Amino acid sequence: MRLILLTVLTLFIAISPAHAQVDITFYSHDFGKNFPHAFFTMKGSLENGETIDTSYGFTAVKISPAILWKSVTGEVQAPKQKYIDKSNPHFTITINDKEYMKVMEVVTKWQNWEQKSYSLKRRNCVHFTSEVIAILGYNFNEATKFWRKPKSFMLEVLELNPTLVAIDYKKAKEEVKAANKEKQKQDKISRNDDKMSTDTDIMTTDEILRDNETDDANNAGSLPSEDTK
Repeated sequence: MRLILLTVLTLFIAISPAHAQVDITFYSHDFGKNFPHAFFTMKGSLENGETIDTSYGFTAVKISPAILWKSVTGEVQAPKQKYIDKSNPHFTITINDKEYMKVMEVVTKWQNWEQKSYSLKRRNCVHFTSEVIAILGYNFNEATKFWRKPKSFMLEVLELNPTLVAIDYKKAKEEVKAANKEKQKQDKISRNDDKMSTDTDIMTTDEILRDNETDDANNAGSLPSEDTK
């Protein structure tokens, strides 16, 4: 009986879903020609085994001086990895499947805003991330003076939520830079190895002809001459 119970328990563990969790990290990006300046990434897995590796930010489709005085066409955008690497990670929240779905509901809502949806005063990248922060149960200052200052806004959120752990983004950037440098080094080594392999495996036409001539001469020398027959 004990053996049967152990067998059943083993099978139950084997078919049970792996521990699922998704880490959502909030970023700011120093002002420049690229948007969005506030966004978040999500990495991890859901209970059904689905792997999550994505990012979301809200931005104007076309960056122009017009955003300073009127609403323009907006969109939810996935920042590229190079942009993420150059941005400032502020804090990470680990969420479950239910919380993940809440975040995606916010993303869908912002994707479906009637155009022109982007407004620097009322609906920008900071407003977008603030709604996600709120839906996850964390505080932000609704009367903040930092709606146009993503880094300052994220630092304010940290002050309002003592349970959040601040990320040393300067150190994080250095680690990313070192990792990219190491990757470039390994890629270079790999390319050199491939080149050496190609150089040693492939013979030129002249080399093939010379080898054939050498083989013919060697074979001719090994055959008995007419005089010895």
